[in-house]
Amino acid sequence: MDLNELKQCIDSIEECSDKAKYAVQSGHVPAELRRYVESLHQQASQAKASAAQQLDERASRDAVMEIERIADQAMRVCRDSGDQVDPQVRDAVQRVHDGASQAVRRLQARSPA
Repeated sequence: MDLNELKQCIDSIEECSDKAKYAVQSGHVPAELRRYVESLHQQASQAKASAAQQLDERASRDAVMEIERIADQAMRVCRDSGDQVDPQVRDAVQRVHDGASQAVRRLQARSPA
């Protein structure tokens, strides 16, 4: 994945994180999930700013990995909370998770083990 592709992935993840943040603000969610979504949004915004300035590509890759880690935790809370999480929130968190996971897989496929 080249830097432009990485930037596009980060842009998409950031857009999804915006939607997740909005969904959390307007939906019923546990406090732990609210914290994870806020953290996802912050990480995605920082990664987007870094990528836009064409700063360190390694930092952008690391940010995507961190976003995936946080998204994993947010998904765990969604699963564990069952009906306590609005479907719109669950879907928004899933989209962030899917985007980050896809980006990580693409990065790992490009990098030697």
